[in-house]
Formats: sequence, C-alpha cells, structure tokens
Amino acid sequence: MKYAFTAVPVIVSFISSGQIPSYYSDTDLTLSGTELRDALSTKLQTSVFITYTSGIHFDTWDALRICDENPDNEAEVLLIYGWEDGSDGDVTNDRSRGKFDNGNAAGLWNREHVFPRSRAVPPLTTENPGPGTDIHNLRPCDVQTNTLRSNLKFIAGNGNAGITGEGWYPGDEWKGDAARMVMYMYLRYNGDGSSPAETSCLPTETGIGAVNDVDPNMVNLFLEWNAADPVSETEIARNALSEIHQNNRNPFIDNPALATAIWGGPLAEDFWEILPPDPSTFEFELDAMVLNNGVILQWTALPGSVGCQVKGGIAGGSDSFVKNINQAEASSLFVPEAKIKPGRSYQWRVRCALGNNPVTGLTPFSDYHVFDY
Repeated sequence: MKYAFTAVPVIVSFISSGQIPSYYSDTDLTLSGTELRDALSTKLQTSVFITYTSGIHFDTWDALRICDENPDNEAEVLLIYGWEDGSDGDVTNDRSRGKFDNGNAAGLWNREHVFPRSRAVPPLTTENPGPGTDIHNLRPCDVQTNTLRSNLKFIAGNGNAGITGEGWYPGDEWKGDAARMVMYMYLRYNGDGSSPAETSCLPTETGIGAVNDVDPNMVNLFLEWNAADPVSETEIARNALSEIHQNNRNPFIDNPALATAIWGGPLAEDFWEILPPDPSTFEFELDAMVLNNGVILQWTALPGSVGCQVKGGIAGGSDSFVKNINQAEASSLFVPEAKIKPGRSYQWRVRCALGNNPVTGLTPFSDYHVFDY
C-alpha cells in the first residue's frame, strides 16, 4: 500500500505585484536577454526528481493528484486540454475527472508530457527519476486525448484543443500553461543532448512558427501565448506545491514578464514590475517653476530613459526652442531669462528615449504645458 499523503494548504498571495519570492534571492533579476535566461537556468538545476510509478513510495501519480486538484472539487483533478463539464457524454473533452480514475484505459486519465518525450534529446525516459519525471512537465490528461496529441508540435489556433493542420493546439484555456511549461523545460534542460544528465529540450523541437531574434532556439508562438493567456490561480497554486515536492519552481508562472525580459515579444504580465514602462503609452506630468532669473521646467522621469528632448516657444506658435538632455532619467530643465521674455505665455512639451545611437524606445511628445512668465 502506498503511503497516505495529505495536501498541505499553501499560501500563494506572495505572488502579488512587486513581491519576489525568496526562491530567487540569489538570482540577479536585473539581467536581461540571454544573460537572464542563463541565470534562471542555473537556478532551476537545484531540483530533486520523483519516481514515475511506485507501488510503495510517493510518485508522480501522487504528485499530480495534489498539484492538479480541481479547486471546485477536491475529489477531482483538472485535465489539460479539456473544456467540457462531462455532460455531453464525450469523455475525451472533459475538463476534470476523479483523482483515482487514472490508468491507461479509455475514460481514465494518465500523465501527459507537455514537452513530448520523443522531442527531447535524448528522449525523456520514465524508468528512473529524471527529466522524464519532472512534474513541471506533467499534467493529468484524458487517455484518448493524450494519445491523439501524441508528440505533435504546438501550433497556432483558437477555440478548443485539437489537431490543427500538422500540429496540436492546446486550447484557449491551456495555451499559456503549455507555453510556460515549454519555457521551463528549455531552461531546466539545456544540455548538449549527449546523456540524460545533458538532456536538451529546445522549444523549436515542439513548436511551429517563427524563431526568436534574440534566441533562435525559442519559437515566438510561445511568447504570444504567454502574454495572451494570463497565469491562473491554479497555476500559481500548482507552482508552490511543485516546489514542495521537487524543490524548484517555474519562473514564468511566478512572473510571465521574465519571458519578455529574455526574448522580447508581446508584453506579458509583470507581477514584479521589472520591465521598463512601454514608452508608447507613458504619460508625463508637466509643471513649471517660475523664478526671478528664468524658469525650471519639470516632468515625471521615464524609468530607464537615457535622455529627453524639450521643445517649446510662445504659446500658440511654433516650437522655436529645442533642447536635448543627455542624462539618465532626466526630469527637469532650467531655461534662463535670456531665452524668455516677461509678460508672455509660453508652451512646452517633452519626450524621452530608452536608448541612444540609434535612438530607441522613444516616447510620443507629451501634451503641451502652458505657463506665464
């Protein structure tokens, strides 16, 4: 008989905006691009592996019963790729099933390797604890649906899960989950493929679409799914429980914007506020401090900016005054009385840039601010 395991309540509220889990305390999250990718990859290596199937000890069946418990019914697990409540008589599209209705016969659930076993190099095996038993890559799935998916690569689509063209669409509800799992597998198993200890799980081996400019091993489709399908409460809870049993986390569940910081692409949810603001939507607040010898123009600094440009002139006229400020996160400019005349109204506006040579991340100009001198 197997040991009895009771799910321990896990507090997951620490994933709120601005709060970074202590798990990452030794990881430099100010990095970006492939440097951040590699730093997170190093962090993920400190995991332990669970036995795939055991008649006595805790195994991946037990782990999935805990990690994938249906929040609406503790007697069930959620089934990846499913979308229906079981009332239509078609078991293959069920979204949940009894925890112990598992096995390999029709109507039961088994363990889906979201990153297919045969797509890894070398192929993932389940004979011994290792890459093939990583619970971050395993989800309960209807047996027949699992067989239908087989090792098909993920492909763009919409609606419910199923075969689309030459690939597999995981469904609108599950595409973000799938993307974040593929990203995790890529970082956790980034070896040269020469042995199980050097397992390689490249996104290009399980995704169809354009490759990423920053990293040719990444498929942009996964970045799109990561941004379009936000992290769910069940993913957050699952991540915390997985750490208890496996000693590591999926960083892209903790903060989807880590993918944006590494590979660019669509802006994903940023729980920790680590990304610079979108310059195209940044809103400046302008003010002017009038002095006896001139005026100080003031505005909110654009975080991460390398400089700003101020334009202005007589109110209602053209911008005859132009000043470039090559200063990080500039927020003010002194205009001496020699540049302005008393008794007149002036207008001015500002824009800033995130990069120089060439200028990149340029904001639109702010609205005009008018002051009397």
